[in-house]
Amino acid sequence: MNPILLHLRRHGLFYLGLILFSIFYFSGLPQVPYHPDESTQIWMSEDYTQTVENVRDLVWSGKSSIDARTRYRLIDAPITRLMIGFGRSLSNMPATRNDWNWGRSWDFNVQMGALPDPVLLNRARLSVAWLFPIGLLLFYHTAYRLRGSRFAWLCAVLLASNALVLLHTRRAMAESALLFGLFVFFFAITVRPSLRPFLLAAAAAFALCAKQSTAPLIVAGAVLLLLDPQFPWRHRLLSLAAFLGIVALVFMALNPVFWGSPWQAANASWRFRTDLVTIQRAQIQNVSPDLAIHSYSDRIAMMLAQLYFSVPAVADVATYVRSTQAASDLYFSNPLHLLFRGFPAGILFLTLSLFGLLLILRHIWKAGRPLASPLFWLIFTFAGLAGGLLVAVSLPYQRYSLPVLPAVLFTAAWGLDEILILLAAGLRKIKTGRQPAVR
Repeated sequence: MNPILLHLRRHGLFYLGLILFSIFYFSGLPQVPYHPDESTQIWMSEDYTQTVENVRDLVWSGKSSIDARTRYRLIDAPITRLMIGFGRSLSNMPATRNDWNWGRSWDFNVQMGALPDPVLLNRARLSVAWLFPIGLLLFYHTAYRLRGSRFAWLCAVLLASNALVLLHTRRAMAESALLFGLFVFFFAITVRPSLRPFLLAAAAAFALCAKQSTAPLIVAGAVLLLLDPQFPWRHRLLSLAAFLGIVALVFMALNPVFWGSPWQAANASWRFRTDLVTIQRAQIQNVSPDLAIHSYSDRIAMMLAQLYFSVPAVADVATYVRSTQAASDLYFSNPLHLLFRGFPAGILFLTLSLFGLLLILRHIWKAGRPLASPLFWLIFTFAGLAGGLLVAVSLPYQRYSLPVLPAVLFTAAWGLDEILILLAAGLRKIKTGRQPAVR
């Protein structure tokens, strides 16, 4: 049979489901409650124009003064603002006149032109949201390669219906590009070894340039390539060098702010990010003290709460909640936007995840040669992302936990798939036992 026809025969029903999900996903973009960080990304999307017309204006010499835009370039990853800038350029739409000022009122920001109009906001959201259905497709095929069709469907359905995904990836913020980079990386683990270093590097670089919290992907990719038992040491070292070289080249190409004085820029970036976290923690303590994190046990508890139990967070802190309340009420009037959230559903998913993780570890142990198993490296990557967040992130923002969400869904789907297998076997046994004896 023709390979294309065979592929469609195996996956055609999923592609139909992907189309239907995409219609639902994109039709909901305008209803997503606004987040002020979307204004910042749109305002900073002027970097795309600067990159095309005169990229030298984005370079920081290390001696010149640091204005607001340069500060953002040193703090934030560039992918989202560049994609939004490209999306705006397709219809010649201007960016917002000013950045959002968190120290001033909602009305003041509106008067200053920091609030994007609905058309601009939707164009900015679409500029990054289109990545997610492709990421869903990659997640499905990763799961299919590891366990088969039913498991792939479970992973895809859990991801497509996840309330956190439906909120955070529909905004003009970093989460859609972040998850896309993760899904490409996961898929790259399952491809032919000859392609793996290059696809892993491209995925890790893209994810890092979407959000710095994905930096553990670089460690995971490097360890995978260095310990791959399928190749001799010389080949492993060459693959590792290619991987690290590609990541470095892509990162530098997309961050011209580092070109002039890389070490000074790196030091300034670290300093500004540290100062920002300090300010954010103080803001949380003043506005939402019940969310403050004081220990690693708090971090673990907060991550579990955000991933399994909490409703989708339309705001990081309560500063502008009243101004977005009407939009939030309208958004959550759709029950699909709150699907599987709350204590009962959270307990169920947490149980499935733990059950699935134990089964995965058992499967890897029984199969032997874990370093040659894509499943082992996928779990290793999941653990690295979770560990990195617990060590580096001290803020309770729900969207900061999203790098761990694929691990939650993957392990829960594995546990659910195993339960379905046991139920099917039990039903067959009952059916066979009830058949009348042949006379």
